[in-house]
Amino acid sequence: IKSIFLMYKALDLASICLLLNTKVYVIKEPYLIYSDAIQLLAKKIQIKVLGYQYSNIGYYSPQMIPSSDIFLSFSNAYKKLFSIGKLGPIKIKSMGYLLEGVEPRLTKRVKSLKNELQLKGVNFTIAYFDESIQFNKWGCINEEGYKTHVILLAKKVLQDSTLAVLFKSQFIDFSIEKIFKGNEIISKALKTGRFINVLAGAYRNEVYPLQVAMVSDICINLKVGGTASLEAASAGRRCILLNKINYKTIHDPVYESANIVFKNISHALYEIDIHRKNIEKGLPSDLGDWGQIKAYFLSNEQNRGIHKIKSEVMKLLEN
Repeated sequence: IKSIFLMYKALDLASICLLLNTKVYVIKEPYLIYSDAIQLLAKKIQIKVLGYQYSNIGYYSPQMIPSSDIFLSFSNAYKKLFSIGKLGPIKIKSMGYLLEGVEPRLTKRVKSLKNELQLKGVNFTIAYFDESIQFNKWGCINEEGYKTHVILLAKKVLQDSTLAVLFKSQFIDFSIEKIFKGNEIISKALKTGRFINVLAGAYRNEVYPLQVAMVSDICINLKVGGTASLEAASAGRRCILLNKINYKTIHDPVYESANIVFKNISHALYEIDIHRKNIEKGLPSDLGDWGQIKAYFLSNEQNRGIHKIKSEVMKLLEN
């Protein structure tokens, strides 16, 4: 039944492409049925397919392996995860982080938020990127753990009038205003104007992690997922990864070579306090610094991100 459904989708997409005189089809998420469907008939209807990496994938996943003509990965380190033997894209190229190049579009918003925080006396800002909270038995990130993190950060804001915490939730439903409705500590923190939930959209939070990272001195992300941390690193920002569940990836030797992974948030916040004091004294600190490992995760070639995607599409159109 699933195979029949896939073929129907392939015919639907092929019909639309022929009607629109499509030359290049771009796929973002290889695991979606539409991505598989278009690749079944692309050669028959003479269109080229380009795909690109969108997440910090940490291990092999057959659903993430496309058969596109061109596939753009963050760096050479990820290429082996997007093919198995002869299965995979015809050609894989590196592109750096997919959103590199959008920074100029965010300048006005970043400057506005920075000015707002400075007027409140803030001299240090922490960004917190959550992943989706899962309520089923297979969920890695539960509501209780998330609430513990948020409460600890709220208490720090209430204790320190020069500290701000910016939250960027992945989904609107997981915003702190909804999850902590009626919570006294969170209410007090929100009233300071230094405990801010940055969001936009109706379902998925459409604010880029990059926008929040560019305002912040250091970011906190979970190692599970961890794509927001790469987005922060692409802009040269410091970022810590929390790994309470002992999540393992093929990149672990690289992670472990830097001072970025912590078992729990309490330890991470303690290290952030030390880092902040060192910076104030003019002392060096490697906390959350991706400088020495960034090139492993993100290609540093001149043509990167949105510009690389556009240039590869144009090449396919010209051929």
